[in-house]
Amino acid sequence: MRTALALLAALLLSAAPAQAQKLYSQPELDSMLAPIALYPDPLLDQILVAATYPQQVAQAAQWSQSNPHLSGDEAVRAVQPYGWHPSVASLAAFPDVLARMAQSPHWVRDLGEAYANQEPHVLDTVQQLRRRAQASGNLRSDDDQRVYLEDDRIYVQPVYQEVV
Repeated sequence: MRTALALLAALLLSAAPAQAQKLYSQPELDSMLAPIALYPDPLLDQILVAATYPQQVAQAAQWSQSNPHLSGDEAVRAVQPYGWHPSVASLAAFPDVLARMAQSPHWVRDLGEAYANQEPHVLDTVQQLRRRAQASGNLRSDDDQRVYLEDDRIYVQPVYQEVV
């Protein structure tokens, strides 16, 4: 009897429809990542991870809009009670970034899915976009950011952590 129940359970589980993961094409990734590829690495990393929590991003954007007097570390401390993922909470420091993300929830969801399902491809695409921008003179070090090449990767680091 136990064997029959186990066999029935296995059959039912195998018959359940598998949830398909959407894989994005290179042109879709290029389009999706172009708006953020030149952001400093620490911010870019937080955006990519936060996008895997699109509902929390929407909540954080609403919170930010309701609390325009808070930004930076003060805003990050203020959102701690909400229990959002650390990447989402860190974006409270950048209300302009959250506002842009809130303008396109579909883009945030797609970005999160792409990052979750195709992380290496997403990161390679960022590097390709950075190479193109650097070759055309649109990505270089200045007073606000340091751009450098290391191990065939282009890094973008802010000179001042609190400024994007």
